[in-house]
Amino acid sequence: MDSKLYEVVYIDKFDQREEASAVGWRFRRLFGLDNRTIAKLGSGKPIILKKNIPFNMAAQLKRLVEAIGGVCWVQPVPKNGAGHERRRLQRRRQSNRRGGQRADSALAERRISPGRRSTDWL
Repeated sequence: MDSKLYEVVYIDKFDQREEASAVGWRFRRLFGLDNRTIAKLGSGKPIILKKNIPFNMAAQLKRLVEAIGGVCWVQPVPKNGAGHERRRLQRRRQSNRRGGQRADSALAERRISPGRRSTDWL
């Protein structure tokens, strides 16, 4: 028997507002959720619906959510308790925009010159 535990993650990926509200209404009717919880589900961020459950129960919940029109997936629960990182750190890294002069810029680079006021030149 598989002793590994899983979690079901839901995300609101709807282009049309009508479709998102219809899925929210189905969630409300099926699970008895209140308006605040429906608003959290519609935030566009991944929300963990259920965690620390066996795979067969997670797959059953996934099928149920997909049957009402939602988008979700099943992932294993990390051992250290941290969330599963779907993005790589390289995608999150901010670029250094002040590394050097932009050669293709139409305007002169103002960041390396003194200000425009006459008092800045003194």
